[in-house]
Amino acid sequence: MNFERRLEFLKDLVISAGSIILSATEDRGVDFDSKAGTANFVTKYDVATQTYLIDQIKKAIPDAVFIAEEKENNSSVLAEEHCFIIDPIDGTSNFMNGLNHSAISLAYVSRGKTIFGEVYDPYRKELFSAVAGGGAYLNGKPIRVSSREGERAIAVFGASPYYKAEYGERTFAL
Repeated sequence: MNFERRLEFLKDLVISAGSIILSATEDRGVDFDSKAGTANFVTKYDVATQTYLIDQIKKAIPDAVFIAEEKENNSSVLAEEHCFIIDPIDGTSNFMNGLNHSAISLAYVSRGKTIFGEVYDPYRKELFSAVAGGGAYLNGKPIRVSSREGERAIAVFGASPYYKAEYGERTFAL
């Protein structure tokens, strides 16, 4: 599979995986497990989305390896030719609470270099993607950062509730 076909395959795949999230019923906030850390949850939809992505990628790229949120990982796989990094539901707490502000995150790394990444919000049907050296896109249209001066800009950041004790104060100070 050439590079352009691989990119199209991955874009189509992550959009297809969005249907798993959209299929969620009322049990999404009830049927979950807790992981190590504070407010670190996993739902059956996280697992189903991740399993679907891994299975489909393995069919197309049999020697693919993975770093994925809902499995044990070894960072040494980043050195492999075809490594995929998956967060099946980025924003699980939002998802569980029916806030409809979650996304699927997927990156492709080859021999330690990030080649491609995408974030898909199935609720808004927004696919953000970027290719190393090739720019960033929203639904296939180029996007860029603003040229506003800092005092007129809006900055947004996120803080992980899982490591509040280690990073909370420092993050909010920034």
